[in-house]
Amino acid sequence: MQSEPDSIVEKSPKGRFIRFNEQIGKGTYKTVYRGYDEESGCEIAWNVVHLDQLPQQEERKRISEELNILNNIKHPNIISLINAWISKNKCEVIFITEIVHGGSLKKHLRKIQRPRLKILKHWCREILKGLEYLHSISPYPVIHRDIKCDNIFINTHNNQVRIGDFGLAIKLQQQDFTQSVLGTPEFMAPEIYEERYGPPVDIYAFGMTCLEMATQRRPYEECTAPNQIYQKVINRIKPKTLDLIQNQDLKEFILKCLEDQEKRPTASELLNDKFLNESEDDNQHVVILEEEQSEQILESNILKYDPVFREQLDFDSSILIQLNESDEMHIKITFTDLTKYNSSFQEFIKTSVQKYSDLQKPEQFAAFQEEIQKQGGIDKAVWVKPSEESKKIMKTQFLQSLEQFQSTVSTLLQDVDINEWELIEQQILVQFQQQRKQAKSRLPN
Repeated sequence: MQSEPDSIVEKSPKGRFIRFNEQIGKGTYKTVYRGYDEESGCEIAWNVVHLDQLPQQEERKRISEELNILNNIKHPNIISLINAWISKNKCEVIFITEIVHGGSLKKHLRKIQRPRLKILKHWCREILKGLEYLHSISPYPVIHRDIKCDNIFINTHNNQVRIGDFGLAIKLQQQDFTQSVLGTPEFMAPEIYEERYGPPVDIYAFGMTCLEMATQRRPYEECTAPNQIYQKVINRIKPKTLDLIQNQDLKEFILKCLEDQEKRPTASELLNDKFLNESEDDNQHVVILEEEQSEQILESNILKYDPVFREQLDFDSSILIQLNESDEMHIKITFTDLTKYNSSFQEFIKTSVQKYSDLQKPEQFAAFQEEIQKQGGIDKAVWVKPSEESKKIMKTQFLQSLEQFQSTVSTLLQDVDINEWELIEQQILVQFQQQRKQAKSRLPN
């Protein structure tokens, strides 16, 4: 017989906290139940981490770090830790946090669909106040590293927002940067992949969270694999969903958060941004393109270029790239280091070209050239016609063959009687004429 959700199934060692049979959340290694604090008379969140399910010692260390961080954090926009203990019999760590009625912002957004602009601004201020506090903790700032709607919780009784789930958080300690590559790919700043980052990564993730709040769409939903997201992020290609937002001030606010880390504003600076000031449009809903229009934009953006790679590495260390099947012109890339041409380079090219509306425009192609040369091992990139390129290849290969032939004949003629040279010359001429006809027939019309 199953227990009722409000039945008591467990008590804390000292009897202060009780756990009900109602699960309110679940992660990879953590399960969250509704509970009750008999000392305060308040409901609480009873978090259970199953130690035997953690894959390695590093994960256990992260749980310990999360508890250590939560134990020293007190702020109205951050979920508070109340108590914690280890259950050796069950191989579990239990920690008690305050419960936030309303659940995650992600869950709340599904209910309300599109928020009014003033509500979105309120949520932004609340999150930024929490981040401002974390980043100003002395002596060592705390980086959350996993800011997203799933980890932001909302009290639907008073619309207060709180940051939770500090499982990936870290104290910066003595160094100005940290190096672990952790987080949710859609919300990870470029510098995380470069393994040298600090508090600005939370601002980048906050920008992506704003984007999700406004559109109810996951950033980079056009990507089907983490590697595609990675290629877009490191090449600073913004999510396509950003084009759906019609509120220009909101879009500019998000773009500020997605700048390179040297230019990215702090939480304190964003709290003073003009976007968060009251305006006459605050009672309007966030405006995004209608479903049908947005699907058309996303689809057209995805299908803009479909590069095909044609290799001629053995000829002159180059490749030809046809951006679309019907294109007459190809991009020729010549390498100084052939090891740079691999599947990762192809993925980079496929992602990079999507940034440009028309690569045949000189200014756009110049930007593309500069971008690919930063990859290293590349001499140049130019536009070519495949037919002219084929003629060059044929001519070069013919001259190379002729040089080899001359070298061979010179050796042979040393042993031939001079009276037989005329006959040999005639035979060679016939062979050359036949070769020329075959080569000409292979050339494009």
